[in-house]
Amino acid sequence: MFVVQGYGKQLNDVVHALNRPGTSPWLIAAFSAFLGILGGAIGRCIEPWLLDIYRKRRLRQVLYADIGWMFSTVYSYYDLIYSSEDTHVVHHQYEQLKETLRFEGQDYLNTHCDIYMQLREQPFAEHIFREFHRITDEPKTVVINCHRALWVVGLYLHNGNLRAKYFTKSLSKTHGKRVVGQAAAVFEKAQKIVKPASEDSQEKDGSEEGQDQP
Repeated sequence: MFVVQGYGKQLNDVVHALNRPGTSPWLIAAFSAFLGILGGAIGRCIEPWLLDIYRKRRLRQVLYADIGWMFSTVYSYYDLIYSSEDTHVVHHQYEQLKETLRFEGQDYLNTHCDIYMQLREQPFAEHIFREFHRITDEPKTVVINCHRALWVVGLYLHNGNLRAKYFTKSLSKTHGKRVVGQAAAVFEKAQKIVKPASEDSQEKDGSEEGQDQP
């Protein structure tokens, strides 16, 4: 033990503290081993959870990117139908449209169906894919099918089944915003057309009922 003479009280306290017996090395080693085991157990428990989150995020990016690109492609073609009077140009663009709509994103999602089925967007995405498939499978009704596919995307965005923020995250920010804006415009335009027709039908039914009354 250190012998201290002629030093102040504060220095004596420091020396006494230094001379106190330290923690046993084996106890430190045992505690370190325990922390290592505990950390490893926690890591093994949360690793599948973290991997699941990553895989869902990756598939969601593929899903929104695929829907976004299909929407933009079909929107451009649909706009061309009404802006061009040349049937040859329209037909040529339709052939290009069929080449573009390869549904590679859908194929990728289906190869990871265990995670894809867990996404909240999955049932709505399947409906959207069916509508886009009709564009290439039913050429005689391509105009109707194009409009319906675009409208369904707008519908699910309007209802919150698809999230606008994921389009801007999965595509470029500019492209994502454009898809969201165009989808909303298609949906709102269709609603304005359907609503007056529905009101006219109700008025007609009401007038007929009034005529039947004595």
